[in-house]
Amino acid sequence: MPFDFSRRFLYVTAYNNVAGGHLVGEISTTMDKLGYIISEAPVFFLVIWLAVRLVQYRRRRNKQPLFSERDKALLFPPNKIDLRSPVLRVRFARCILLATAATYFEFLMLAPLGAAILCIALMLTTAGIVHGILFDPA
Repeated sequence: MPFDFSRRFLYVTAYNNVAGGHLVGEISTTMDKLGYIISEAPVFFLVIWLAVRLVQYRRRRNKQPLFSERDKALLFPPNKIDLRSPVLRVRFARCILLATAATYFEFLMLAPLGAAILCIALMLTTAGIVHGILFDPA
């Protein structure tokens, strides 16, 4: 079996990085970021679940239906937009491009400040873009 230089390089690099190299630090920061995502995802879903359950509890306690006609009117308004028009497709493409660009720049600028600030900024920005382009007739 021939000598594998890549394995020798990895062993030597790992040995050298124990004394303060950069490879081990890069791997650990990647693992830290992955651990952050793994730890925050269940909290995110727990908060959403808890908010839905609180609304359901409040409505049940006040003897209101869980899903009323007003909710249906707010969540599913009558469609006034022709989905087959080419103008709408161009507007939709503009929304996608602008939202993607805004997401990229906001991630670069706001990611160091934390997930909560980034999430709020992304939601407000994309909602503003979609409302301004798709639903504004001007």
